[in-house]
Amino acid sequence: MFYTNKKENLTSRKPRRQFSNNFKQQIINLYNAGMKRSDVIKEYDLAPLKFR
Repeated sequence: MFYTNKKENLTSRKPRRQFSNNFKQQIINLYNAGMKRSDVIKEYDLAPLKFR
């Protein structure tokens, strides 16, 4: 079994990103125009739970 150090996991996380309201609106517009949710998530490297 493989164990990791909790401290190591915390430091290896991606830094938290902040998105402007303009960017958020662009994402919504793409989705409303027919782009699949999964494609938007992949193309913009978004967390699936952040885009529902």
